[in-house]
Amino acid sequence: MKRIINPSAALDRANILLGKELFVVKASLDLYGLIGLNASRISIGKTALGHVQNLSLMHVALGLAEVFDRQKQGNPPLASIFWGLRFSLARPD
Repeated sequence: MKRIINPSAALDRANILLGKELFVVKASLDLYGLIGLNASRISIGKTALGHVQNLSLMHVALGLAEVFDRQKQGNPPLASIFWGLRFSLARPD
């Protein structure tokens, strides 16, 4: 049985997922900046905090790549800016 999906609900769900992903990207950027600004004052655990800073930077890059990812043909809709824009322009109302 094929489920009928309300277009407004699908757009809302995609916007919520997009917002969650952007929030995680912002949190990762905040962590990267916090460690970077306080690096001169850190005396213990510089190696571990440097590793955390690099991981947060990688998470920012992957998160932004996911946000701006384009949907491949046949895959389910992504929570991306391009999908949301295309979906909202295709709506008749």
